[in-house]
Amino acid sequence: MLKIIGLGRFDGDVSARGLNEIKKADCVILKSEKFKSAASIAKKRGAEFITLDGIFESAKNFDELNLLSAEFVLETATRRDNKSTVFLVNGSGADDAAAAALIGMGAELIPAASAAAYAAFSAVKNDAEKEFCDNDSPSAFGTNGVKNESGDYGGAIQSAENDNVKSGAEKEIYTAYFRDKNVYKTPSITEIGAYELRDTECFFHDKRICLAVRDIDDIFIASDVKLRLFETYGDAEVLLLYGDGKLIKTTLFGLDEQKKDIFDYRTVAVFPPSDFLSNKAHDLSDLYLIMKRLRGKNGCEWDRAQTHKSIAVNAVEEAYELQDAIDADNADMMLEESGDVLLQALFHAVIAEDERDFSVYDMLTALGKKLISRHTHIFGAEKASNVAEALTAWEKAKENEKKHKNMTDKIESVPKNFPALMRAVKIMRAAAKYGFETDGREEAFKRLIKECERLKTLSAAGMDAGVTAENAGQKDLSVADADGAHKIGGDALLAAVNYLRLLNVEPETALKDAVNRAVRRLENAEAVSKEKSGGEMNKNN
Repeated sequence: MLKIIGLGRFDGDVSARGLNEIKKADCVILKSEKFKSAASIAKKRGAEFITLDGIFESAKNFDELNLLSAEFVLETATRRDNKSTVFLVNGSGADDAAAAALIGMGAELIPAASAAAYAAFSAVKNDAEKEFCDNDSPSAFGTNGVKNESGDYGGAIQSAENDNVKSGAEKEIYTAYFRDKNVYKTPSITEIGAYELRDTECFFHDKRICLAVRDIDDIFIASDVKLRLFETYGDAEVLLLYGDGKLIKTTLFGLDEQKKDIFDYRTVAVFPPSDFLSNKAHDLSDLYLIMKRLRGKNGCEWDRAQTHKSIAVNAVEEAYELQDAIDADNADMMLEESGDVLLQALFHAVIAEDERDFSVYDMLTALGKKLISRHTHIFGAEKASNVAEALTAWEKAKENEKKHKNMTDKIESVPKNFPALMRAVKIMRAAAKYGFETDGREEAFKRLIKECERLKTLSAAGMDAGVTAENAGQKDLSVADADGAHKIGGDALLAAVNYLRLLNVEPETALKDAVNRAVRRLENAEAVSKEKSGGEMNKNN
């Protein structure tokens, strides 16, 4: 039977149960005899034990170290003459990569205090002592908040009966401090190894929870940690615990600027908990909390008053502004406008959450599931070797998901609030998939010419009758004919859209570009006109 025993951070941290298992085990394997927490293991053991310091020396990196260590321990534990084997590691036991792999294979864990947890609570204690004792507030760590000759704050916390702890107003100050600091709540801690953090493809962390990054054993991994957490934390405050409990306050940017000798297996970087008002960098959880604050009690009256319908047009406006930024190839504008688009989605999700329809997490879950289910050529059995095949796989997955029974179901699913040209293309593409397609480009062009001829005939009749855009229906042309011009004009536009579709031209983009060219021509014409006018005025003068 293989058991993993955590040794904690310091000598003597091992649990009584762990110590008992060490004494009675047939084989004891110590990952490193150099661990401070293993200083007295030989005495407690009273017998020989194996160390893996040789693997430490020969391994090229920590990944190889942990792999070779796990293999050695597993091979040793499976020998017939070793009825019970214990593997001793620094920290809690579960925070060692080699031990974690063995636990995953069925080894039993007897944990000790986590090195990262010790670091995090040391940081909290340091923050409390600094706030208590470096200002005029009363101190529970001493009589007057001033260090004594021995360099501490007066030793243990004073008892309730001690005369040094005042009553009345000072007790209220104590209570206010503890309430403000949430001392009555147990601090939450997330811990992760520096090498695991470095190799993690994506790392999101709720910064309201303390983060402890352990195993920062050299300056290079310190640099990796800094680069990995830069977008999460910005240049945030970091408390660096090293050696036998020494503490340095620095920032994330300064993490790899410390002296090299402070980095070893005991070094832990602690990021104290913070809220969105003090964060140097923001993430989705911050935005969510900001929106909840704005729509909550004592929040912004305007934000609290909004409904889905009242801000519906905002999403359209922000999307168009993002399109403008993309067309301008302006990264700064895209940064701002894409954030505004995200805000609209989050705003609707928070409103829905307030109305108990769905939550932000429901929205993100639905989106995640959609991305996975639609990319069957990535996450499923479909194959796609080019863009066209990938799009086909997406559309096939979408059809299976939507379960459209016929063409009517398909075209009815096209949003009615799309711009007219965009909606027309979507509907024509949907109809074509169900066999309702024109006989090629030539037939589509003939249809376009036919609609234009009809419009020309009606237009000529209107001109003969003296009809203009302003007086249509007021001259000899009947109201029915004016309505006919509206319908035939629409048919001509639809025919043009269909023909462009068959030419693989996006009508919306084509028309937008044409309008932009027309604007430039008009602006140039006006500039030329002003120049000529100015020249004539100069001559007159």
